[in-house]
Amino acid sequence: MDTGTNRAKRRIYSYGLEQEMFDNLLREQGEVCAICGNPQRLRLGKPQELHVDHDHVTGEVRGLLCTWCNTRLGWLEQYLYPILTYLMRSTRWGNDLHDWAMHEVETHDLQQPTDLYI
Repeated sequence: MDTGTNRAKRRIYSYGLEQEMFDNLLREQGEVCAICGNPQRLRLGKPQELHVDHDHVTGEVRGLLCTWCNTRLGWLEQYLYPILTYLMRSTRWGNDLHDWAMHEVETHDLQQPTDLYI
């Protein structure tokens, strides 16, 4: 059984996130998901702790997310570029998305639009 102590140890090992830092981040977010703003969800009548979201390249902790948003963000990060590429083929979306992608490349000093999705 995964206890709060085990989760706290895993956060330290995986993200370098001490319990006090986790609690502060949770308080700063108003104890809700950083994306959807929903509080911790219930599963089988028990509150689900928010997940630590982090950049998979740098390891930087970005915030705390509910299971739903954390799962979808992972999916979106994986498929963002293919989705944008597909939408840019459409004249309705193409110009706006191309302009946005080029702006992001220039703003973040990226080599190419594929660097937008990591």
